[in-house]
Amino acid sequence: MSKTPFAHLLLHIHGKGLSGTLAIWPDGSSKEAGFHQDRVLFQDGIPIAGRLMKAVSALDRGLLSLFERKTAPYAFYPVDLIGNGDEVLREKVDPFYLIAAALRGGAQDEIIDTVLDAYGESVIRVRPETKLDRYGFMGREESFLSRLTSGPTTIGGIIDHAKDDRTSRRVLYLLAITKALEPVASKPAEVDLHAPRQTPTSRQTPEHREVEVVLPEAENSEVRRYRPGSVPPSPMDAPPPPPTLTPALQARWQEVTDKLEELDGENFFQMLSVAVDATTAEVQQAYIREVKKWHPDRNPKELVELRPWAERVFQQLTEARDTIADRISRQQYLDSVRGGGGTPEMDRGVQAIVNAAVEVQKAEILYRRKDWTAAEESLRAALSLNEEDPDIHALLGDVLFQEYGLTDDRITAEIMRCLGKALSHHDEHLRALFVKGRVHQRRGQMSEALSLFQKVATLDPRHHEAARELRLATMRGANPHSKDTARGGLFSRFFGKKK
Repeated sequence: MSKTPFAHLLLHIHGKGLSGTLAIWPDGSSKEAGFHQDRVLFQDGIPIAGRLMKAVSALDRGLLSLFERKTAPYAFYPVDLIGNGDEVLREKVDPFYLIAAALRGGAQDEIIDTVLDAYGESVIRVRPETKLDRYGFMGREESFLSRLTSGPTTIGGIIDHAKDDRTSRRVLYLLAITKALEPVASKPAEVDLHAPRQTPTSRQTPEHREVEVVLPEAENSEVRRYRPGSVPPSPMDAPPPPPTLTPALQARWQEVTDKLEELDGENFFQMLSVAVDATTAEVQQAYIREVKKWHPDRNPKELVELRPWAERVFQQLTEARDTIADRISRQQYLDSVRGGGGTPEMDRGVQAIVNAAVEVQKAEILYRRKDWTAAEESLRAALSLNEEDPDIHALLGDVLFQEYGLTDDRITAEIMRCLGKALSHHDEHLRALFVKGRVHQRRGQMSEALSLFQKVATLDPRHHEAARELRLATMRGANPHSKDTARGGLFSRFFGKKK
């Protein structure tokens, strides 16, 4: 926290849309302090739950106390380390509103000065798209904001004419770190999601300045390697120990990967070697015993490349402790175990299916927007998570057909391969059948096309597109069983390849 104040850390997580658990230890402690920490669960950059050391009535009140930390270590894990229980606070908290409330209790003047001085004499304004209601401004803040939004000004100019210097500086600082201020001389650039990221130059304008957030080496390696929300690392992904390590370090490397592989097939009781009816104290003692051996910080620096897998061992043990130490969450977990689940291996499979479904939903939205490139990217990500879903194959074939048409043999083969995959899993898949019909139609193979359209209409009489194609065929006297149609009659000439 001495490098990254809590407000800036919140904004970093929000800006990156991270999902996972932020663990914050008390000031003056180290991460070896174990479970004595506050934990906040984020979903797409928004705090949604917390397990806090200090008893409070609401999550937002508890989070306000974290702004007081000055030297506390912290870590971010892309998994849920909150669990369930009566002590877990669940509430969606807007980071902007939270930071605004915290700043009313005071802020470090030197940090405010550093941020505002970066604008110099630039003429600035509040970005038109800024949703000011997110901040929960009140009283003097609203009065100052009305003057700020009345027209372009400079930081120094607006502060000099403000009635309350402290309030004006606080509001400007808040708008600056949330990127709500922009120089009027520079038009905000349109973002091209597919363009390569450009390296910033030293002559940056204030709207491009970002507060540097330095994550500890361990957490940085985890975030680099695994996208938030992605499937956790599998033991099978762990590389073998480098031959350059000493025999002792190679043995420790193998010990960690073996432990992770062992945990992968165990339920939480087996992980901690406790009975199903163990007391909370017994669970806690077992957890401490395991963490003393398997905490990532116990590994020497020479094993830094092993860090993601070592952290996964620690996360599994922590999740096990949090779940079965609580009476209510233990009972819910037991139901899962009795149903044949409850191991990381099983959970990883479920998580992959869920993540694939999210990517498909995104692709469907992008399809309606005709953003074929982004839709294709989401679908290929979905296939990497769930290869067996016919819907993904069919939609990808449709997207490729819309994006490229039948421009070359390679693309055509890829489209047909996707449709074939979908139909091999589900031979009456409507989308795959219809798109395959469109491919035949574009090739001028009208008998095959009409046969597929007829099959779709029979399976789903409400399929308007298939019904439309058949209606047009009837109007032109085409017959799906006609040899003339197959050889290229009137219907074929009408719907043949584009010249």
